[in-house]
Amino acid sequence: MPRSSYYAAKHPSESMRRDEQKAQWIAQIQQACFYTIGRRRMGVLLEQAQGLKLGQSQIGRLMKAFELNAKIRQQRKTYQKSCRVQTQGLAANVLNRDFSSASPRSKLVADVTYVPYYEDNQWHWGYLSLILDLYDRSIVAWCYGKQHNQQLALKTLKILSFKGVAPHALLHSDQGKLVRIFWTQRSPTYEDISIY
Repeated sequence: MPRSSYYAAKHPSESMRRDEQKAQWIAQIQQACFYTIGRRRMGVLLEQAQGLKLGQSQIGRLMKAFELNAKIRQQRKTYQKSCRVQTQGLAANVLNRDFSSASPRSKLVADVTYVPYYEDNQWHWGYLSLILDLYDRSIVAWCYGKQHNQQLALKTLKILSFKGVAPHALLHSDQGKLVRIFWTQRSPTYEDISIY
């Protein structure tokens, strides 16, 4: 072993002590953020918290040396479901990206939005089903639920039928759950609505 290596290991240099101090600050930030911060964002947070300006390469070197890197979440593989409903009975894209309407409640679009909420010390997903009128971009029917199921879609359609639509109205969606429910459980309540 070279003499310089022996003494370097025995007495840590001033730069090594500074690196250890910087690594402690990085560790505090990583623990507070559940190890989700990379070197770019870490530079901004270090400057805000400690007033310390460090380059990205130095931050990356320190995070690697002290094992403070962000935990990378594994991407989920997407699989096509084999039990998917056949789309033979579903209509084509009649709207054809024409998102304008000459009269109220004649062209409508539907979608479901995922909304996070905090309950019982845990984050959960809520589901907001919306129907938007393309005439004035107003929401004509909506329903919120904790489960994305048939009841949520049917409640939204029921609210729309109570409010009324133009004769032969067109309801456009991404042909997801709302459309499949409509085509499998056709009801006289929705006779004036053509769903695509």
